[in-house]
Amino acid sequence: TLALRAGEVLGILGPNGAGKSTLGTCLAGLAPPRAGRRAGPPGAIAFQNPEAHFTTDSPRAELADIGLAPDRIAAVLDDWGLTAQADQHPYTLSMGQKRRLALALLTATDRWPVLVLDEPTAGLDRRGAERVAGQIRALAGTGRALAVITHDADFALSVCDRIALLAEGGIAADGPATQVLRDTGRLR
Repeated sequence: TLALRAGEVLGILGPNGAGKSTLGTCLAGLAPPRAGRRAGPPGAIAFQNPEAHFTTDSPRAELADIGLAPDRIAAVLDDWGLTAQADQHPYTLSMGQKRRLALALLTATDRWPVLVLDEPTAGLDRRGAERVAGQIRALAGTGRALAVITHDADFALSVCDRIALLAEGGIAADGPATQVLRDTGRLR
């Protein structure tokens, strides 16, 4: 059993192949669990490959396509550091810019009360990761439930309230981030 609460940032950590992404798709409601059930509002997932989110020819058009007004588009582009790339084709953006655009698309509206972010800092430099961390905390402050799948324990410690540590096909630990990430024996 794993609960994800409104206003909380849950970190999902574990070795490769432990089931982090699979658990994320179940939390978002995109795949049924093998056993048991998923309950709660619908969710969205920011995939590891940000290009999977793009369907138009520019960040501005992507944001318009989800129904944002021009003034809101400008604000979202600014919030995510994409103003200078507003009219550039999404596939020509850097990996960090693509990642930020994908996250912007999922977070710019209140459509998704549950958000699963699969490796949200992949391809980002320190400044980009700090921007994403700030956005994640702000989203939690609006009452959204967020799950952050990551291998970056430092990032998880900086942004997550709680950690679910996966190992050998199950949850090896679930508790406050500082408690779980300081248990060196369990992390080994």
